[in-house]
Amino acid sequence: MAPETARVELLGPLQREIDQRQHAVDRTRIALHELTEVYRREAARCAGSTPVEVVTSPGRALELTLEMAAACRSELLCSEPDVSAAVTSAGHAQSDCRFPLSTDVQVRTLLAHTARFRRELITHMRAQTQRNTTYRTRSDAFMRLLVFDRQVAVFSHHTRPGGIVLARDPSVVAFAVAAFERAWNRGTEFSTSYERDVVDELSESTKRTILHLMVQGVEDRLIARRLNMSLRSCQRHIEVIMKRLGAKNRMHAGFLVSERGLLHEQEAATEPERHCL
Repeated sequence: MAPETARVELLGPLQREIDQRQHAVDRTRIALHELTEVYRREAARCAGSTPVEVVTSPGRALELTLEMAAACRSELLCSEPDVSAAVTSAGHAQSDCRFPLSTDVQVRTLLAHTARFRRELITHMRAQTQRNTTYRTRSDAFMRLLVFDRQVAVFSHHTRPGGIVLARDPSVVAFAVAAFERAWNRGTEFSTSYERDVVDELSESTKRTILHLMVQGVEDRLIARRLNMSLRSCQRHIEVIMKRLGAKNRMHAGFLVSERGLLHEQEAATEPERHCL
């Protein structure tokens, strides 16, 4: 057999098999290419609905928060225990021209009682009179929280300053909303006008909270930090409490509180907060 004939006889079937495989490769490549855009859309959708997202970069955390503020349409819930950060946390979206918060959004902000004595915060509140914004204050500690349209809850990162945790899971968001509502219902309305009776009541509320923490054995410095007040202010409250009780020291104060039934009253007043926040 001539070599040319042998080549046709031997290599022809192999060439046809190669051609068939090449055609299969081309069809598969085209099919996978057509799925690329579908995959990108689905991946983006899944990423956007991640139940819990941890953001440790302060810059990225602020960017995401402002984006959510810009997208907020009906309600913003905000609790800020740190008075020094209250203006930023409660009204950061209003003060940033890139992501203005819509004037149609109902805003409820929960602060510490000590916020009532910060002039810059009063000024900020008066500047927001045209908004649907309501403020309340509490004497004891509560968590830092933002909830946008009851769809996304934003918590502070527990170890990274400036970091946040975004929760989109409906159950987690519902818990955050319930915690806020419980704290809100136990708060006191905060207006920009000075009302002596209200201030006196808040002072007494603060003393009751301090008394409860004293009986638990919490140190002065920790009490002051928890109530967001200076150590000196905290110690002045403690002096008044000790004088009212007629106590010689903390141990004696604890005995007198227990003997007079004040301990049970204070625990009953703060028990819901421990379970909720």
